[in-house]
Amino acid sequence: MLSTAQKVINDPKSVVRFTETMVKRADYRLGRDVFGRSNKLTSSLVGDLAIKRAQLAQSDVHASSTSASRTLKREGIVEPGQPYDQSTIETIEAKFDEILDAEEYTYTRGTGGTDYTFGVESSTFDFRSELPEIEDIVSADILDVLHDYYGTWAKPIRFNIWRNHHVPPEVVESSEVFSNYWHTDPHTTDHVKLFVYLTDVDEDHGPFHAVSKSDSLSITNDYKRSRDGVPKGRVEAEASDIMKFTGQAGSAALCNANVNLHRAGIPAEGNHRDLLQVVFVPGSEPLADDWLQDRENYAFESSDHNGIQRLFQY
Repeated sequence: MLSTAQKVINDPKSVVRFTETMVKRADYRLGRDVFGRSNKLTSSLVGDLAIKRAQLAQSDVHASSTSASRTLKREGIVEPGQPYDQSTIETIEAKFDEILDAEEYTYTRGTGGTDYTFGVESSTFDFRSELPEIEDIVSADILDVLHDYYGTWAKPIRFNIWRNHHVPPEVVESSEVFSNYWHTDPHTTDHVKLFVYLTDVDEDHGPFHAVSKSDSLSITNDYKRSRDGVPKGRVEAEASDIMKFTGQAGSAALCNANVNLHRAGIPAEGNHRDLLQVVFVPGSEPLADDWLQDRENYAFESSDHNGIQRLFQY
């Protein structure tokens, strides 16, 4: 039998892989133990520091609280209803249809050579000229909830619109297609996502699923996405309640997807789901009236939301 030293000599990369795995596990365990969240210690630490930095730099002290913000803090998710003028939603949906028809989408997701998701996102798509109506999605009602949640101002840093199509059952069984396995996002915990439906969504349209912050914490001990995140698996068996976000076009939900287990549903055959997503972070001042013109402030890649460098980016 080879000694440990001989194994290291023969395959030093295995030691690196093992060390990386153990560090990652420790990071998640400490995040659970220290912050009581289903995310890494570093994600929670940086997230809390980002919020505190914005609070200390703000020009006025904000101490009010709304029912929606309290629910968001307690549960990690809240549905503030339909805070938009229906004409705004219809305009965005019509323009998104044109983008898809012209095949001007900037990304796709799929498997086995077939795409099932088509979308545009702000790091590669110019919303200023093509979809300026996005400005109305960052409404006063939504900003008020986030203001109370953060204890300071909020600002958008990323937009994303996509359409999920039906995926055949045999494909779903063999692989994850578009975030349809239960998971938490890897970003720092100050990020909050706004989900807005551009189409009517019921259970046949593959709604967004989520469980509470407390249930997520109890389930994610020794959790592996590829093993435990399969729909109708561990999460459905252990969660006290599964929230399925359904509603008419214009319905909205806010979620801290970094601490709440969540997944996309699969649309039934013949159906699809159109979703608009905005990622928010805390800010030290109100949004300027012309904030949409300053594209550098909301065109971040998803990977830019991670790690200590996040504190120095926005």
